[in-house]
Amino acid sequence: MMAGKPIIFSKDGGITDVVTDGAHGLAVAPGDTQSVSSALERLLTDATLREKLGAAAGQLANSQLTWASNAQNMTSLFQTAL
Repeated sequence: MMAGKPIIFSKDGGITDVVTDGAHGLAVAPGDTQSVSSALERLLTDATLREKLGAAAGQLANSQLTWASNAQNMTSLFQTAL
């Protein structure tokens, strides 16, 4: 994402708290290899979509997913646990 590339991600897990299907990349069903293949083909054949999702992914990563923000989030988590 930091490189301005769209992602293909599983609909389960923590990544869905950060990225949005159709905005930063394409969500696929967990374990569904056909949906992964379809999403990859869609990104490979649709340059407009690929560029749109990539630009949004890069903007998100560079504004919210920095090392500094990750460190701050981890610090807050540890302080809450203590």
